[in-house]
Amino acid sequence: MIFQSIEGRRWLEAEVLPGYVRRSRWFGGKARAVEGVKIAEVIPFRGDACLALVEVRYPAGVSEIYQVPLQHAARAEMTALITAHPGALIAAAGEMVLIDALFAPAFRAELWERITASSLPAPSSHVLSAEQSNSSLLFGEKVFVKVFRRIECGVNPDAEILRFLTEERHFPHVPAFVGALEWPAAKGENALLAIAIAAVPNRGDAWTFALAELKEFYARTQGDTPRDGARIREMVGEHLLGRIAQLGARTGELHVTLAGFTTNPDFAPEPLTAADFVTLQQNVLSLWEEVIASVPDEHTAALDAATPNVRQRAGELAACPITATKTRTHGDYHLGQVLETGDDFVIIDFEGEPARSLAERRRKQSPARDVAGMLRSLHYAAHAARPDDAEPTLLWAEAWTALTTRTFLDAWTDATRGASFRPASDSDLDFLVNAFLLEKAIYEIRYELNNRPTWLPIPLRGLQRVLSGR
Repeated sequence: MIFQSIEGRRWLEAEVLPGYVRRSRWFGGKARAVEGVKIAEVIPFRGDACLALVEVRYPAGVSEIYQVPLQHAARAEMTALITAHPGALIAAAGEMVLIDALFAPAFRAELWERITASSLPAPSSHVLSAEQSNSSLLFGEKVFVKVFRRIECGVNPDAEILRFLTEERHFPHVPAFVGALEWPAAKGENALLAIAIAAVPNRGDAWTFALAELKEFYARTQGDTPRDGARIREMVGEHLLGRIAQLGARTGELHVTLAGFTTNPDFAPEPLTAADFVTLQQNVLSLWEEVIASVPDEHTAALDAATPNVRQRAGELAACPITATKTRTHGDYHLGQVLETGDDFVIIDFEGEPARSLAERRRKQSPARDVAGMLRSLHYAAHAARPDDAEPTLLWAEAWTALTTRTFLDAWTDATRGASFRPASDSDLDFLVNAFLLEKAIYEIRYELNNRPTWLPIPLRGLQRVLSGR
């Protein structure tokens, strides 16, 4: 096997993998200098194939592990596959080729056997095209498999939470957990390589659903202005408001389910402490300093004017007397993490924010943090769908946001009454949600500065909403 020979490894590490990893969409270190690539582990598969765990080394001794499925085969055997999937070809040498093994049906069949521990033949399968930080497969149109590309040692919350919700809670509004493939890494810790869950028939995610609804909304509002609440409600429409309320209820039901009694210490609710609020305060202030240091000149005055208010709000967090619990949460909740099935919603992807460590992603939080994430996502959708920058359109975007936000919050509040994570008073709940809205808006400003500067006005408006109490 080429993956086990000294010469084969040298060829892969020196000539093939550095370029392949760097040009792959799932590689998260494109902005960093790469000092070298080394195959850390080879998990053999049948037919001269393997799962290669590749260490990518950066300066100062920093490194990451990426999972790269590989198959070495005769070019003649792979001609039809490469013709159908040109992106599967990684390298060629004479009469031999190296391909991304996920595109090989036999490899996917063996992967199925290992994940499900089943002796039954694997269903027909294919690679899904929407590849981002991970790769996705569909088996028999019934089971979805996520193959993690960046590998971390420790408990991955995606498999952990879905297994808990499926096997202990039987919660119906998430995809059912089917199985997982783990690698026994060093120090007694496992690393999750792949997870299998039930495929959910759907019409797309809730972000796509919201944008489609907003397109019709803006068409209805042309030539009009948001004069009063009744007119705004008429333009938004009772059907959409019913769906937003349904989304709020499903979100609340998820939070109540995760907060229920359990003997599992990883899921048992714990009291919110002063240290939790200090951590939130520090995060808000550090994010703000990063933003101030990198903001373009045209936005400097606006952010300088907001600085005293941001620091005052952050200062209030350290002395917060709220009594409530923290629980496991979704961790990265927004419209893109929800599937719209036509008559309901299914919540997906419990991996948490990819930039955070596994330990951070598994920390218990106030569910108000998830709520804030969804509220910011509704505001994002309203502005991302705007057909123009005219003043009436901006007013309608804010009016749509205000009404859908209130609808979502009312439904979530109804679904979570009496839950331990709910503060005793509505004012304390509002304080919590607004604290996380502040953190989220600043996080979004930093993100857009680094990735999509043209989208920066959306979180800047979001910050104004939070600071003005709207």
